[in-house]
Amino acid sequence: MQEIKQINSCTACKHFLRHYYFDESMRLRSAHCGKCLKRNILKKDYARFPFPNGCEEWEEQSSPLQKYKRVVEYAVERMENEFSELKAILKIAP
Repeated sequence: MQEIKQINSCTACKHFLRHYYFDESMRLRSAHCGKCLKRNILKKDYARFPFPNGCEEWEEQSSPLQKYKRVVEYAVERMENEFSELKAILKIAP
């Protein structure tokens, strides 16, 4: 029997956040790119990202529900940062 080889690409990593967009019919579509939540990708390496062989931070994806929770947590964290910046611009006390 042939052994099934696990693919350690970035798209199969638990830290990979896929980008999405709305098409002309306003349907949500998956883009063929994304962001790594674990490490910063350097500009010189971004043309090759997502990496086909992953990186040293690669971890197996968890269940879809846990992945969705991670995506929502990341979005909330980004919104909190944006609101903090807006408060500073408007000089509203925290």
